[in-house]
Amino acid sequence: MDPFLVLLHSVSAGLSSGELTELKFLCQGRVGKRKLERVQSGLDLFSVLLEQNELDPEHTALLRELLASLRRHDLLRRLDDYEAGAAGGAAPEEQGGRGTGVAD
Repeated sequence: MDPFLVLLHSVSAGLSSGELTELKFLCQGRVGKRKLERVQSGLDLFSVLLEQNELDPEHTALLRELLASLRRHDLLRRLDDYEAGAAGGAAPEEQGGRGTGVAD
C-alpha cells in the first residue's frame, strides 16, 4: 500500500470532528463550498486536496501547515517520519530485493 495514503489515513483517524471543521474552514480558499459541504472525514478532505493537486506525496507543505494550525504535534511527527522515510533512499525495487528492505 502507498505509504502516503497510509499516512493520510492515520492522520484522518487522529482528527476530532472539531478539528475536521477547523481544517475545512482553513481550506475554504482552496476548495469550493459545495465540495467542502460534502466532506465528512479527513480522508474526504485529503481526497479533494489530492484531486485538486494541492497535496501529493512530494508536496506535503499544505498538510504540514494544516496540522501546525491545529497544534497537533503528534500528527506532525507522523508526517516527519513519512518524509524521513520517503527521503531515506531508493524504492525497494531499486535496492535489489523484493521489498524486504534487506540489503545485499
